[in-house]
Amino acid sequence: MPLGSCETNIKQLKLLLAEKKSSDTLMTSQMPQSKILKIFLMTLVAGFCYCVVLLVLSDQSYGQLSLSFLGKETFTYMDYWRKQQSTQLHDVCFIKTRKTASTTLSSILNRYALTHNLSLALMKTNTRSGHFNIIPIREDSPRELFLPPLGVKPGDWTNYKYNMMTVHVRYNRSAFETFMNPGTKYISILRETCSHFESDFVYYRIPAVVKSIKENINIEETLQEYFRDPEYYWEQTMNDYGEKFKFFTRNVQAFDLGLDHIYHNDTDVLNTFIRKLKDEIDLMLITEYFDESLLLLKKLLRWDWNDVMYIARNMRPQNTTRATLTLDLCKKIKEWNSADDMLYQTFNKTFWSRVKEYGKDWQRDLDKMKRQLRTIQSNCSVTTATSVKRSHERVVYKIHNSSSTLCKLLTVNNNNITQEIMQKQSPGYYVLNSEGLDSQRQKICGFEYRANCGFTFAGEKGYEWTFDQELQIEDVTTNSTYGTFLVAKYIRKRNITVAEIENKRARVLLPVHLGNVSQNCLSFYYYPSKDLIGRNFNLQVCLVPGTIGAKLTNCLPAWKLVDATANFGKWNFVSLNLTAVNTVQVAFEAVSGQFSENRNITDQLFIGLDDVLLQRGRPCSTQRVHTET
Repeated sequence: MPLGSCETNIKQLKLLLAEKKSSDTLMTSQMPQSKILKIFLMTLVAGFCYCVVLLVLSDQSYGQLSLSFLGKETFTYMDYWRKQQSTQLHDVCFIKTRKTASTTLSSILNRYALTHNLSLALMKTNTRSGHFNIIPIREDSPRELFLPPLGVKPGDWTNYKYNMMTVHVRYNRSAFETFMNPGTKYISILRETCSHFESDFVYYRIPAVVKSIKENINIEETLQEYFRDPEYYWEQTMNDYGEKFKFFTRNVQAFDLGLDHIYHNDTDVLNTFIRKLKDEIDLMLITEYFDESLLLLKKLLRWDWNDVMYIARNMRPQNTTRATLTLDLCKKIKEWNSADDMLYQTFNKTFWSRVKEYGKDWQRDLDKMKRQLRTIQSNCSVTTATSVKRSHERVVYKIHNSSSTLCKLLTVNNNNITQEIMQKQSPGYYVLNSEGLDSQRQKICGFEYRANCGFTFAGEKGYEWTFDQELQIEDVTTNSTYGTFLVAKYIRKRNITVAEIENKRARVLLPVHLGNVSQNCLSFYYYPSKDLIGRNFNLQVCLVPGTIGAKLTNCLPAWKLVDATANFGKWNFVSLNLTAVNTVQVAFEAVSGQFSENRNITDQLFIGLDDVLLQRGRPCSTQRVHTET
């Protein structure tokens, strides 16, 4: 209906209502039925016009329309309504299944997280990829396993809330809801069972297992041979590669989505499991229809076209050997992976229902997306090469030097993006707002997640500073045994006796240089183990020339550990005023004393260091040199 007609109808309705109000003697019962019917119909028309306007404004700017007949309150509501409809969603939990184009999908999500400054749920000790893999995730897992979100102090567990999860992890909805932001969308991806297992088979090097038993068999025939006795070869694969390959080489998609292997042939449990997934997963993407899946994802998250652009990742080169998947072989694969096949068949139907719900613009938008992909890949001037890593051949990409930021993000290794996000979430420092002299932001180095804050290290004869998370001592930063601190200790090396490392030094050097500034405040915590008592170990703060780097030369002592029994076996706090005349750096230097030939005692001979803060150009509010925590 034209908006002009709506305006005319509403004006007529207002005139009729005004006429009724001015006629005091006119009773409703006396009003002609035709006029009552006319008022009723005009009211319906007016309501319909409001609905039409709302729909129009969802796709157009109302500034271009003549809508003077609407009140100011209507504009306020519509503006809010349009904003809500166009706001992009940032909170996504992706259950990353294996060998399903999931790395390509996670690279899309990781790119979005990086460019929008979002926090990812990542495993703190897996610094290469952040994957959790088959480690069970429970409600208390963030304490033990997770990096903190951006801007959250390590150990502030209640604020460990995340925008995204994009790594390999087993699905556990009740646990996930304790650390994912409210309103998070849950997505995953499935691949057709036959082609999926063939890819899985090659990736996990099972042909080598088959050939070790059937030496003369061709590589192309190993999959066929495997299904001559799959139980036997499955067992042999685990013997050769480890127990985890039990999970990766049969019904792995169902396993990643939370179903334990003991239930994979239990039809009742499997049906219940699939019904639960249908209720909980907001979108299940399908590998064979990847572009179509991304179009549904774009609509679900209200993202822009560039947000869902991609170049395929972890892809096998086209010239690599592939098994011939006959009908008979596919039947055997599907029987072996019956849980995966049932999952795929169910969610493939669900997928096409979602496509139907998309509406009449489906084909137009899909064509537009494919054009965008071709244009971007052409503009990025992408060339391909083959990389071999851990016996896996993969396609890698190279782009022209002048390529755009988007092109670079499209082609960079997904782990590199993950590592950049991890570095943002775990630089080693955490920040506090000072209540002191000038309320400056204080960057404290807590050494969390083995991040060294830019400090440099040097040691002699196996006596070194290192990170330690195995002593089961509560650190200062998190006040828990889940934290990390720096430790000066004996690192066992070949051909070095305990006697050779006595009276050796280990130094950790702060990256900050002090110039001709009269007042600087250094504060830190140190922990000398009880077993050091009487063994002549020491810790000192040195000022060293700024030109020597990490060399173990020159030390102007500014503070030294007091060999008092009360200071051992616990954390002690020190705040120390430092004066620099020339350009110097601050160093912590541990000196080893008398060790022991007893291996177990030697492990307990350490000095811990945590929460180091250097404030230049300001004195300590109170100088404390041996205060108990």
